[in-house]
Amino acid sequence: MVCLLKNTPKIYYSCGGKPLSLSSLFNRIQKRPQGNIIGSMVANLNLTGKPLLARIVLVRSEKQKSQWLALLTTDLTLSEEEIIALYGKRWDIEVFFKMI
Repeated sequence: MVCLLKNTPKIYYSCGGKPLSLSSLFNRIQKRPQGNIIGSMVANLNLTGKPLLARIVLVRSEKQKSQWLALLTTDLTLSEEEIIALYGKRWDIEVFFKMI
């Protein structure tokens, strides 16, 4: 699964044993100075009462470099580049469906 995360203070991700919002995770991550990828981390999701590990990848927006997107995947074997490419393909499909 690969999806886009909405930056809202109502949803928390467990990282280092602490529940953190997406903005808090952004502030804690070690950021890369160049490239589209800001950074990534593995977080614990507790959606159904069972812990589920997922990778969150933070990406700089192409339109505004001060903006960022967060992508999530439950497949920890995927590289950051593969996650971005998979989501890009999915987004193209979503735009196509919206247009038709």
